[in-house]
Amino acid sequence: MAEVPIVKPKDINLQTHRFILRPLTEDDAGDLYKNVKEYDIARWLVNLPYPYPDDGAIKYIKQCQELMKKGESYELAIQLKSTEEVIGVMAFVRVDKKHKNAELGYWTAKKYWSQGIATEAGMRILEFGFDVLNLERIYSKCFCENTASKRVMEKLGMAYEGKSRHEVFKENRFIDLFYYAIIREDWETGR
Repeated sequence: MAEVPIVKPKDINLQTHRFILRPLTEDDAGDLYKNVKEYDIARWLVNLPYPYPDDGAIKYIKQCQELMKKGESYELAIQLKSTEEVIGVMAFVRVDKKHKNAELGYWTAKKYWSQGIATEAGMRILEFGFDVLNLERIYSKCFCENTASKRVMEKLGMAYEGKSRHEVFKENRFIDLFYYAIIREDWETGR
């Protein structure tokens, strides 16, 4: 069975019809900050603070670059081909080389919601995960109230695996999460 390789950042440039998915650079800090600082983004992400700190984007990018060098995560900018603006992130936030799985995470700027962006970019990163990283399983999770994210996972062909009660404490309350996943066999069957 093929191992999970470490893919060098310079070798990652994934294309879709509307987007380029590529490693984040420090030049992306302005676009990231502008788009991620809204409450409506932070409310759906487990570890994103609100208000978002002024230096948060640059610190995040540097952390992503270090983890990518080790093959521990692949957090990619969603860049519009038409304007070159970075409008979100599509990522494998945790890559487990031993067990050949990764957690899929994503967000897009609020003004681009309901345009199929997460689904289009998600299909491309799943392809990267199975075909390049040789993963066996890709999973994701969302707040149970986040029906839009739940729908994205379903459109990506991910199967509902269960509900984790009170997994997250955010905004002074415990929040339940839905878990979804897709395995290699299901991905290949669905192609």
